[in-house]
Amino acid sequence: MAAEYSIERFLREPCELRVAQSHDGSTSGTSRHETHLTSGVAGDDAADEAATIAAWRLVSVAVEDIDFSGSFSHPPSWAFAAYVDLYRRAALARGVHPDIGPCLPGMLESSGLRPAEMHVVQPASPRGEVKLLSAATIEAIAEAVLAAGLATGAEIKRIVDDLYRVGRDETTVMSAPRIVQAWGRQPA
Repeated sequence: MAAEYSIERFLREPCELRVAQSHDGSTSGTSRHETHLTSGVAGDDAADEAATIAAWRLVSVAVEDIDFSGSFSHPPSWAFAAYVDLYRRAALARGVHPDIGPCLPGMLESSGLRPAEMHVVQPASPRGEVKLLSAATIEAIAEAVLAAGLATGAEIKRIVDDLYRVGRDETTVMSAPRIVQAWGRQPA
């Protein structure tokens, strides 16, 4: 069965809601998919929370997800390319869309949230924590990769070891996946 990727699914499942006030006093809402509804977002009583949620639904919806195919290293690294390939294939094997980020504005618009806008963020550096993300991620998904039969334990270890080696090399730039942030407003 194909996975259902839609804003309607996102909106009917539990989520964390945050509401912020801008410098001009207007209210804007953001949403991040979670497994629970956070209580007390606007205050300590249920009436404040209900009003906050109602305002959020009338104002806007913001979503964020990745475009894993946009990950890069320079100069190119065989281990980094293997990591990106294994991550994407393991995600697809589990019914997850690893490159859904660029689809988000269209999904918002097709659900009636117009006009949809977007912003792309992509951490990258020749040094620092972003360079350790690829090795840590492949370690974290190793069981899924093994379960899907995409690589052996020895292959994963070789990839991880080389990613840590490249991560320490300050002449190599490594990135995180592209992060696509998209938002849209319900028509008044």
